[in-house]
Amino acid sequence: MFERQLIKSLAKKYNLTTHQVQNIIYSSHKFVEHVIKDKSDRKNSHFPSVRVLGLGIFYCPPDVKYSITKYNKQKYGSSK
Repeated sequence: MFERQLIKSLAKKYNLTTHQVQNIIYSSHKFVEHVIKDKSDRKNSHFPSVRVLGLGIFYCPPDVKYSITKYNKQKYGSSK
């Protein structure tokens, strides 16, 4: 409820539509999602980390990397 009110007030203050304000607010989240989905190489267990100022560092936890590497070794052989 508070989020909608905040978006509406920001839109009014800066003469933007609520959709434009939402796009601005969520752009960093969409960027992180893009990097995690499209730039990761699951077969070779390569997962880039993303640092967003004010939000932190987003990365693949070591235990998840280990599980994926173990799965890949079983499926594709011991290439890594």
